[in-house]
Amino acid sequence: MALHYQKSHHNNVGEYQQSGIPYVFQASNAAALAVTVESGTDAVLMSPIRFPYVTKFITVVSSAKFWIAYGTTGLANKNIFLVPANTSMTFEVKCKDLFIYASANPQKVYIHAGLTSIERSMFPDIATIDGVGA
Repeated sequence: MALHYQKSHHNNVGEYQQSGIPYVFQASNAAALAVTVESGTDAVLMSPIRFPYVTKFITVVSSAKFWIAYGTTGLANKNIFLVPANTSMTFEVKCKDLFIYASANPQKVYIHAGLTSIERSMFPDIATIDGVGA
């Protein structure tokens, strides 16, 4: 007899009450800056980060300013968030993708995330929500 159990999903409160599984990533760019983000400032998409599981929190830091978005159209729709240079910021968000836009070339951005055990497939597509991607 096969046992069927319910997979954890993004509304499971217990996933966010316990410590997150550590995930560390370094994003770096070497491409020419091409997209104007604000007056006189260009940026380039460094690397989309596809977390293996849904996040509980994300901490980011870099020596130069950069922007983050949670959807592929975030930059085009100005749904981006500026992280100032030499600033560590923590976001208590649940997401499965993060897009980083660099302001310097070359630049490195360091990401530390706490992951839940919620599979990516169990999290809805948030790219069409106003303020995320739409």
